[in-house]
Order: sequence, then structure tokens, then C-alpha cells
Amino acid sequence: MSQRNRSTYYIKPYHWRLEGKWKEIHLSRLKFVKKYIKCKDHVLDVGCGDGYLTNLLSSSVMQVVGVDTSFSALSFAKEMVKGVHFILASALNLPFIQQCFDVAVAIEVIEHLDPTEVNRFISEVHQSLRKGVNLF
Repeated sequence: MSQRNRSTYYIKPYHWRLEGKWKEIHLSRLKFVKKYIKCKDHVLDVGCGDGYLTNLLSSSVMQVVGVDTSFSALSFAKEMVKGVHFILASALNLPFIQQCFDVAVAIEVIEHLDPTEVNRFISEVHQSLRKGVNLF
């Protein structure tokens, strides 16, 4: 299995089993992101993986949609999280109409991209955000 394929295949939903400092790290990411999100927001979670952060976000926003390139991760996400849409798609080719989200979250995504893909990624995410919304 190539390195790229290995990064998109989940054997288990490992984020859900985190404990101790690793769980605290993930919860600190949520705390940071929540400073920029309002309860009425429609949120795009790019690179949602097994849906752990998506699930935590879903309880405090109007809607959250998770996107990932890993079929196996999304299978776990759909099993673990109810009331959230999960879509198999690339961050480099998001399947949404323009300007349909208030906030885009992409935790642990950019380091998986080839450096030549970063501008395209930012452009794709930016196009999915409503006018007047800033990237952070």
C-alpha cells in the first residue's frame, strides 16, 4: 500500500479512543475553533477523518458537514455520529455550491497536501465560504 493510500485508510476510529494528553490536545483544538464559531453557523469540517471533532462541533452549531478522502474513516464517522452529513471528497475539489458555509475547519489537513496543492486547497475552501467570511 502506498504512503498516500495508507493515510486514507483507517483500521479503527482511533480519535474516539484517545485518553490523557492526546485527548486534551484534541479538546484544545476544539476550544480554539469554537472561539470563531457561532451557534447559527453552518460549518465545513475538511479532513474530518473518523468524525470525532465533527461530532463535538455538531452540538454547538446549526449544521456541520464533514468531508474526507478516506472511505474507511467516513464509514466510522457515519456509524459514530448521527445528524451530520459526511461526504467522500477531496479538499482540492469540494463538491459544494459556492458560498454555502460560514466557517471552514481543517485540522491536521495541510500537512497531508503536496506543497504545490496548498493554494488550490485554500481557494477551494475560500469558495465554499459566504461573502464577508474570513479564513483563519
